[in-house]
Amino acid sequence: MRTHVDETLLLASNPKFELGNHSWSHPDLPGLSEEIISKEIVKTQDLLYKLTGRQSKLFRLPAGLYDDLTLSVIAWQGLYTIQ
Repeated sequence: MRTHVDETLLLASNPKFELGNHSWSHPDLPGLSEEIISKEIVKTQDLLYKLTGRQSKLFRLPAGLYDDLTLSVIAWQGLYTIQ
């Protein structure tokens, strides 16, 4: 979104298209602290809202990797984990 603002806005304008959160820097989330995982999610959510006025409800795991803490933090942030 940060480097493709026009494309983000075009996709967001399509009511049949849903933008999701994939973390800010795409780290492997298992083993990271709750604080770092939350920052990855919130930074992306904030930019999405700043650009489109909407928040995502979906989160796709970078590399598909997760542990119990990762799933808990994603849920606590109000997102559904998809893969």
